Amino acid sequence: MGSLELQAAYLELMMDEPGTSLEAFMERVAAGSCGPQSGEEIATFLDGVERAILGSIRTRAATNHHFAQEADDRADATRERMSALVARFAAGVGALGPDAARGGPTQN
Repeated sequence: MGSLELQAAYLELMMDEPGTSLEAFMERVAAGSCGPQSGEEIATFLDGVERAILGSIRTRAATNHHFAQEADDRADATRERMSALVARFAAGVGALGPDAARGGPTQN
């Protein structure tokens, strides 16, 4: 499964279980719910999520003066959140599977 499949799985989860956090989804991915994932696939997926969120922030800032005042802070917080998720779930991972969620060895 690649980053597009991860995106589809995330969107399906959002439809089935609204309000589930991205972090909770990544925990499921780490537990193997989407099969083994390479660090590159995870990083690509998270990059796409980041770009979508930042695009939404820019759009809202352009149409809402009150939101525009805090848009930079929200964008910075989004970048920090995504960097932390990449570091936790993608950095240095050959293929992320069920053992990785428990702190065990990853598959290569």
